Amino acid sequence: MRSTMPLLALWLALQPPAGAAEVASPEVQACLTSLREGERGRAEAVLGPLQALPFLEADLVVEPAERSVAGRVSLAWTPKAASRSLELRLTPNAFGSAVVRLHQPLVNGEPATLVPVADDLVRVEFPRALPAGERVRVELQLLARVPRGETGSSPLSALAPSSVGGRADHGAFAAYPEALSLVGILPRPPVTLPDGSRGAGPTGIGDLALYDAANVLLSVTVPRGWAAVSAGAALGETATAQGGTRFRFGIAATRDVALLVTRGYRSARRQLADVTVESLFPGDLARPAERLLDEAAELLSAMERRLGPTPYRTLRLVAAPLTGGAGGMEFPGLVTLSTPLVQLTEHPGRTLGLSEADVPAGATETLGALLDFALAHELAHQWFPGLVGSDPIAAPVADEALAQAVALLAVEWTHGAEAARAVDAQQVSGAYRMWRMLGGQDAAADRATSAFPDETTYAALVYGKAPGLHVRQRALLGDSVFVRDLRAYVDTHRWGWADANSLTALLSQRHPGQAETLRALQRRWWSEAHGDEDLGAAEVPGMPSEAEVEKLMRQIER
Repeated sequence: MRSTMPLLALWLALQPPAGAAEVASPEVQACLTSLREGERGRAEAVLGPLQALPFLEADLVVEPAERSVAGRVSLAWTPKAASRSLELRLTPNAFGSAVVRLHQPLVNGEPATLVPVADDLVRVEFPRALPAGERVRVELQLLARVPRGETGSSPLSALAPSSVGGRADHGAFAAYPEALSLVGILPRPPVTLPDGSRGAGPTGIGDLALYDAANVLLSVTVPRGWAAVSAGAALGETATAQGGTRFRFGIAATRDVALLVTRGYRSARRQLADVTVESLFPGDLARPAERLLDEAAELLSAMERRLGPTPYRTLRLVAAPLTGGAGGMEFPGLVTLSTPLVQLTEHPGRTLGLSEADVPAGATETLGALLDFALAHELAHQWFPGLVGSDPIAAPVADEALAQAVALLAVEWTHGAEAARAVDAQQVSGAYRMWRMLGGQDAAADRATSAFPDETTYAALVYGKAPGLHVRQRALLGDSVFVRDLRAYVDTHRWGWADANSLTALLSQRHPGQAETLRALQRRWWSEAHGDEDLGAAEVPGMPSEAEVEKLMRQIER
């Protein structure tokens, strides 16, 4: 008894006082190190204590030669109501086959049951009802077979958006000789929308998913010569007895997380105040990677001065072999950029099988501007929807159109108004006009991704036409006022949720005399079909007219 009393006193001394917030576990504390100074307080003002968020932990082994992933995944969360089950989404399974399988479910250590709900959705049925407010831990074994990525095709085909209704994930879950992209491999509950309903899954057009904020701790073991890449704090690398390496990453309060496994990549970094911008690219693309790193630092600095700080200490730029017209993909703390696009920008002649003399004049500059704008767009997503959450499936205009408009502003802030006008004419409003010239029909942009017939139409209306609303809002309110209002929008909804009407609502509240004009602008640009009137004739300077294109197509058909 005498020997145990000091230990008991020590234990009592270390306990938090009654009513104090629960102390974060060491695992959650590791995730919290990913946040910048002051960000935890801003997040907790909206989300509550971060240690109470869902905690997703995974320990995976990746075998690139077999294209396999195996391991354990666990999710701890606190239900707000008594629960008998939990649904989990696996986005890779939405596109043709069950490439990711879950088995051996346990709930608080007791065997549970898995029930298929949809291609990308499973339900874990608990052995008994669990009360509200009690922390629940669901554990599962995971086994995945990663499909081979598209190979042997021209980089131009990888950069061309689909014009048919096929469902695809843009190469987000695919294996290539030097990289495996494992986006969506971690099962997560569907996002809970403000009305309490469950967010829909991916449709094969637009983004794949967005989730409720969670802390994520990820351990990935890969063979010798390979590396794992994810977002957040890099918590170390450990050699394994089999000669491989175990990588660990922790990230707090993230709405999504990506995992890539690479070979032969080089890394470089730039320090920007208290943010480290890091690039990871194939070795033969080291030169464009360095340039993109400099460009990212400049763009991010300009954006943060106007929109406020991004939340994480590290921002990673990673080359990924994307397809289907995707120039990049966004995740909190990490963006991917299309390897085919980077290759085409760096070596246009070699990539297309042409001599340098056959490369059109100005092609290198045009492709470079395309890549830089893709980077600016993905960086803008760090705020929309990384911080200002919104539904990318039901209301893609809420984040995509604003990210496109902010990217144009960022080009203007860093390279001048003339550069921004050129990018707009080539890649934003010009993309809409090109689509119309090729026969696309104008329509409403504000609709769910499932309502678009194909990726080309979606891109033209959401990325090409819809950003014009924000251009007109800026023209109505004035440059400096609009930028201040954007900062107010971020501050108002930081770590929270917005919908397609939230920005117009905030602008109307701040400028009541312009409220009706602002609402009318949103109806015109997003809900009606005035693209030709508002953006000009369906022709692009220097390009053939619609009649000339039709004549050429008839000749080709003959």
